[in-house]
Amino acid sequence: MKRRTFLVATTATIGTAWLAKYAGAADTIKIGSIYSLTGSYATIEDPALKGAKLAIKQVNDGGGVKGQKLELIQYDGKSTLADIANAAQRLVHEDKVIAIVGVCDSGFYLASAPIAQDAGIPYLDTGGTVPNLPEQIGEFAHMMPFGDDYQAFVAAEFAKKDLGAKTAFLLRDGDTDYTRAIAQFFGERFQRDGGKIIEESSYHTGDTDYSSHITKIRGTNPAPDVIYAAMNPGDDATFVRQAREAGVKIPIIGGDAFDNPDLVKNAGANNTVDVYFTTHMAMSTDNPLVAKFIDAYKAEYGVPPENAFAGLGYDSVNLMVDAMNKSSDLSSKAINDAIFTITSFAGVTGNADFSNKSRAPDKEVTIISVKDGKFVPIGNRKPAA
Repeated sequence: MKRRTFLVATTATIGTAWLAKYAGAADTIKIGSIYSLTGSYATIEDPALKGAKLAIKQVNDGGGVKGQKLELIQYDGKSTLADIANAAQRLVHEDKVIAIVGVCDSGFYLASAPIAQDAGIPYLDTGGTVPNLPEQIGEFAHMMPFGDDYQAFVAAEFAKKDLGAKTAFLLRDGDTDYTRAIAQFFGERFQRDGGKIIEESSYHTGDTDYSSHITKIRGTNPAPDVIYAAMNPGDDATFVRQAREAGVKIPIIGGDAFDNPDLVKNAGANNTVDVYFTTHMAMSTDNPLVAKFIDAYKAEYGVPPENAFAGLGYDSVNLMVDAMNKSSDLSSKAINDAIFTITSFAGVTGNADFSNKSRAPDKEVTIISVKDGKFVPIGNRKPAA
């Protein structure tokens, strides 16, 4: 089926708004979204937007919510804090949305969520994983993914139990909340379980030369059993390629930012041998819900979902729709209250329970191995107590 969409021009430089085009658009339910389609996070957030748009289409094809169609108003965050904050201002004050979904980085969420919080509008974080994000913002802030503590703990336990690692080298981007958090949590769990962090090194976002860090890795004697690389999209591929080309064959483990198409494209399939990462779902047809999502995504866009963030974008809209269907009315306050009544949301990225008001769902973490340039799931796990 041909997608019926149109673009609305804006006078600001922040981007364009995407809306689902249906008759009676004046009576639609406006949901805002902020995803970066340009800049460093485009490889993660473009699939997230596609997942969100697919969910909007399916809900509208099924009759909408309480007899009304959904309208998704999207702005390009351009991977910058200023543009993302401006997008939130526009959604709240100009577009008058009643709910927002979006962003896949904790810093992006912290730049935009206070604006929604002040206006009393529920804002579901699609992919930012700092575990206490909602507590930093307020009662209208919620998370779709697991927290960084979960994924880093699982990564540390995988390194110890599956790879047999006793020592680790910790490389982190020192500039972002996300990378500092997963590095900290990995180190805590790895050492709690008897491992040793034998060396650490920090770099700056966007660095293109990792030779000093690689020299430090190669100079460590004895060599570490694993490298935990707490890195952002783009930086990960550059480091992996340079490390492998310098002769570093040690297993490399990353976080969910590794789950992007450019990892293999820019690092090279031969250089991603013995590379692993944690993420939010496995693109496996063994799960009927996931298989249905993959088929629908392919039918809509001509390609399978590029990464797990497509699933998170899809789930974010569907969870907000679930809250709307459960709410007493379609006010932002009623929708927000309804989120806290959700006890068993079944999404493609896992089940979510918000009834304990933690606002960060208790989910399994997927471990991926890169083999022959493909992302191959190893399994889903939760961290040990």
